[in-house]
Amino acid sequence: STYRVWAFRMKMILIKEDLWEMIDPGSKKKEDETKGLKALSNIALMVENDQLVHIADSKDGKDAWEALKKFHLNESIGNKLRLYKRLFRS
Repeated sequence: STYRVWAFRMKMILIKEDLWEMIDPGSKKKEDETKGLKALSNIALMVENDQLVHIADSKDGKDAWEALKKFHLNESIGNKLRLYKRLFRS
C-alpha cells in the first residue's frame, strides 16, 4: 500500500537524521547500531519502490546490501540459464 511505502521511507529519513527515537523512544541504540541503521536508511532511500520488499526486514545496512545482492545475482544467473535453454532448444 502507499502508506507502507511512505511509512518505511519516512522511518528511513528519521533514522538518517537521528530522529527515529522521537517516534519510537524505546529504539535508542548504541553508536555502532546507529551507524548500521543509517547505512540501511541510505540504501533504502536510494532504491526504487519495487526493491523495498527485498530489504524491508533488514536489521542494518549490511543485511540490506546482502539481500539486494542475493536477489539480483540469483536473478541474473536464472536469466542466463533461461537464455541458454532457449538458445539450445532452437
